[in-house]
Amino acid sequence: MNILFLENENSWRTDCFVKLSNGGKNKIEVLTELQLSEPINDLAKYIHEEFPYVDLFLVNINLISGAENRSACAGIKLFKFLRLYHLNQHCILYSFLNREQLMQLSPDHLILFSEGLSFIRLPFDLASLDVENLAKKVAPYDLSRYLKAESYLPDDRHFFANWWGVLQLWKAHRYLHKLDTETAKPIEKEMFLSAIQKESYQGKLAEYLFGEQIEQISPAYIEIQKELHTNFESFTLSPKDYEKQYVKLETKIEADQKEIIRLNIALEEIQPLTWWQRLFTWLAGIIKKIRRKINRLENEKIDSLKEQERIKKYKELIHVKGQDKRRSEVELENLFAKNAQNIEIKNRNFNAKDIFNIQWYIQKLKEKSPKILYIDDQADEGWATVFQYVIYGRVIPENFTVINPGKTNIENLIHQCFVNVNMKNPDLIILDLRLFGEKGAVTDYDNLSGIKVLRALKNGIKAHKPVTCPIMVVTASNKSIAHNTARAYHADTTWIKEGLDNHFSYEDTVENYRDFLNKVFVLCCNKEFDFLRKVKEEILGLKSSGKTFWWESELRFNHLLTQN
Repeated sequence: MNILFLENENSWRTDCFVKLSNGGKNKIEVLTELQLSEPINDLAKYIHEEFPYVDLFLVNINLISGAENRSACAGIKLFKFLRLYHLNQHCILYSFLNREQLMQLSPDHLILFSEGLSFIRLPFDLASLDVENLAKKVAPYDLSRYLKAESYLPDDRHFFANWWGVLQLWKAHRYLHKLDTETAKPIEKEMFLSAIQKESYQGKLAEYLFGEQIEQISPAYIEIQKELHTNFESFTLSPKDYEKQYVKLETKIEADQKEIIRLNIALEEIQPLTWWQRLFTWLAGIIKKIRRKINRLENEKIDSLKEQERIKKYKELIHVKGQDKRRSEVELENLFAKNAQNIEIKNRNFNAKDIFNIQWYIQKLKEKSPKILYIDDQADEGWATVFQYVIYGRVIPENFTVINPGKTNIENLIHQCFVNVNMKNPDLIILDLRLFGEKGAVTDYDNLSGIKVLRALKNGIKAHKPVTCPIMVVTASNKSIAHNTARAYHADTTWIKEGLDNHFSYEDTVENYRDFLNKVFVLCCNKEFDFLRKVKEEILGLKSSGKTFWWESELRFNHLLTQN
């Protein structure tokens, strides 16, 4: 049986280690203090990837981990992370406090009463535990009822939709365009902030509660990790380092083989000698020395070949491990790719030529290469990169201008927007609704930062006339009032960022991708929109000219209107 013992290094751990091993029947894994010093989310991810095969977890609730002290109950946080990673093996948690006292410290400790867990109050002899029977009592797959109270997704959908939405939009783009891993990897580095949010506790919790409930670790990956920890514990270097060792062994095997051949030839040369010469050779021990050296070299050669086989096996396991790391990723990718190819266009009131054809629209946008101004406080967290790939197929900074409000105020932001509009003359403005990190539920949409910017751009301000290019409002909000408010202030269209709580199917995700691309095309390339923009420019030009037209004059009734 394999047990992961999550306890800081001390004499008590050493004593328990010896007793729990039960004379070598159980294999006890422990982590170093350096490993335990990692942030808890990183530590949990490491355990999830390296120890998915263990049969039992043994966790000190008052573990010293990361920047946490003993009173922070880091062991409970770590235990919850393990469950969010779908590691459902039985866990034994122990502390000098009982469960009721721990609940008084925080109501978020409700998971201490969940199934698949044994709680022990110290002092207690852990070695007396019947670990074999406990290991059979695994946790159920879904423990959401113990965790729902900790999620504030309904109150702060903006936070989750921003990192989830960008990753989903990229996933749709990647598979619709059939981008391989090597091509996608450098692009995805631009989205690292969204990935960090996903790996945070609230990110993992939201994914657990609202995301796809798919097994996180494949059986093949678990077996590989088990074999690596069981048979390759001494292999602490990278496969590349062992490649060098493999070459050195190859050289040694060849040298040993040559020496064995030379010594065998020397033995053969002794045979034709006269009997007294052979006697002298035997008495001198020359034959025995040669045979011992041959046997030693043969054994070294066998050991070298075995080590080569172990290195080869290790490299194969590492390679397969990299290919089959998480079943969830593989399954989601395969399902996504399959569904992306088989989506049927729902019945719309369009003419045949207007039915959305993704490749046609991509080509048209590529030819047009529209100038776009993007205003969003989350732009640098992947959205600017993904939007450019969706619209252009690559990053084009000269055509895609980004304004990130940062720490400026709303007046300076509005002025900055007008300056960029005048300088860049964009074909489209993409505007987010929350530009200063506003969190939680919104009660007054009229005073939301994005609405203030929209209102200023559409109506103009003292130093700047209204913009004539269309404005698309993008938002993480799925509430109708947000979209209605944007339209009330003359946004040309709105687009919603996908959130976890949308429970989008693969078809829905791709449809949302197509909807975004369709709206960008219509606003940037549609002839009717282009005509309306030119008319608006003319009207604004006339208004700003200061000229008084005859129909505005007090003498207008003196004009005789005739058919001529």
